[in-house]
Amino acid sequence: MTALGSMLPELADSARVAPPVSWREPLVREMALRLCFSALCDADFLDTSAHFSGADVPAVRAESDFAALRDQYGQARKALLAERRRSPVDGAREEVYRACVRAAASEPGVFRLAAPTGSGKTISAGAFALHHAAANGLRRIVVAVPLLTVTEQNAGIYRNLLERPGSEGVVLEHHSGADLDRPGQRWVRLAAENWDAPFVVTTTVRLFKSLFDRRPAAMRRLHRLAGAVIVLDEVQSLPHQMLVPILDAGEPEVKLTAWGGLLQGVLRLTCPVLLGLRPAGASRPCQALGDAGGFDGRVASRCCSSMCRNW
Repeated sequence: MTALGSMLPELADSARVAPPVSWREPLVREMALRLCFSALCDADFLDTSAHFSGADVPAVRAESDFAALRDQYGQARKALLAERRRSPVDGAREEVYRACVRAAASEPGVFRLAAPTGSGKTISAGAFALHHAAANGLRRIVVAVPLLTVTEQNAGIYRNLLERPGSEGVVLEHHSGADLDRPGQRWVRLAAENWDAPFVVTTTVRLFKSLFDRRPAAMRRLHRLAGAVIVLDEVQSLPHQMLVPILDAGEPEVKLTAWGGLLQGVLRLTCPVLLGLRPAGASRPCQALGDAGGFDGRVASRCCSSMCRNW
């Protein structure tokens, strides 16, 4: 410590910082230490890369303008709808979309979107995430999907809505089947190392490895989840024996925001009955789409009727 003090005299002059009171809870303390270690690992990788490339400072992406991304998304969606053939379920999809946008103006917390297949949950969830990030000054959006084919499909949808030819990349697609070496897309490989991108589409496996893995390469991504909107798709497919630790790590008000603001906004799509479990029950989730008035039933009825007619 004496040698360190001679190199960094400001350390010797600074008062001792006491850990936050919330660290007295073992699970909060464990996650807080993981966040600190994640930031340290990422800084070490970035500083090393800057040193060997001769850069003065590490290469870190500037904060994203989510208000601009929100507007771009809305305009691209309107253009997409104008090109499509009209469908009997367009009214139901619009109702889902508007409900998500309204809910996005709320303070960060846990939100649930219960809507049937064909109701446009993918685009509506993206709109919620962008509006919520812009309204609450959040840093990035992470969409986690359990199925690889759906992950690729969703990444393509979001990329078409958010990216323009010749502009800087916005959507990072990160999973075992993603091509991280596309010509002219070097930023993709670099961003995949620590999720330094405004909009990340990944698998639930990679998301939970970032939360629970012990290896530095995976843990680099953990601190990037701080201040993020997390969209969990098809959560009913999560292994039941892992639900309690997953929900405990993702419970924002009681566990993680007590220290660092991790997982600021969580939207669960096609949510099963998870709220009776202790970690989820403590989060007092609000509904992105209210069950009152039979909203879910009306949308489901219209979507199912349309699919039956087409079949």
